[in-house]
Amino acid sequence: MNNRKEKAVVVLCGGGSGCVTNIICDRLMRKSEEYFLIVAGRTPMPPRDEKSIDFIHFDIFEQNAGENLINEINKLIGTKGIACGVQNKVSAVINSISTGGKISYDTTKIAYLNYVSVNFMVNLAKSLNCALVHMSSLKVGQPENFDPTQLESEPAWRGARSPYAWSKLAAELKLLNSDLQDMSLIRIGLLDSLHAKKFYTRVRVVCDFPVTITEEKDLQNTIEKAIHAKGRHIVTVEHHVESNLQFYRRMSNRW
Repeated sequence: MNNRKEKAVVVLCGGGSGCVTNIICDRLMRKSEEYFLIVAGRTPMPPRDEKSIDFIHFDIFEQNAGENLINEINKLIGTKGIACGVQNKVSAVINSISTGGKISYDTTKIAYLNYVSVNFMVNLAKSLNCALVHMSSLKVGQPENFDPTQLESEPAWRGARSPYAWSKLAAELKLLNSDLQDMSLIRIGLLDSLHAKKFYTRVRVVCDFPVTITEEKDLQNTIEKAIHAKGRHIVTVEHHVESNLQFYRRMSNRW
């Protein structure tokens, strides 16, 4: 009798080579005996430790994107299920970043994408009857106790960045108000990670206020717990808060 434990199927909807997507891939690929990982995004990711990653091209702006993604997921599970010891259904969808190919770094466009992608992921999790794990930043407040007037008076989010801030909160509220049975909202700060080097450095140049830092290992542990969690959870992954001066002193010998 074969008593081998079936691998949990995890679909990671990410930006292809984004820092958070890389971090999650590294963790789950190192535990390939526990997880069957499918990455859905704009660009394929490079192999991890010479192991290829099952990839599905995915863009929420394409016609029938949801239906096509589900069909491709089921095809992969059906093709590799028996040989790889895979469960016959998806355990969790992880939304690690706003996913869309026809987008620039214009904050207004990204603002629109924030809300649309979460709405899409909620419907995807319902269709696959699986848990949804969504990550969002700590930078714009918490939707469950948010006062809209705060955003208007907060200097850091005036002007072009305001649509982005509003959309992050609207997306989180959409998730919290959904009827998903199994859902985890993971709130993180800037990542203390080599994957996040370019983004991290750029943000610290333009922001002159204390920033919440999340360590890579803490995010990895939280993600893995959320994949298996039942029920609805809001988790804040905070490690420490530091100023620009503290940041540059700490990083001066690292990069």
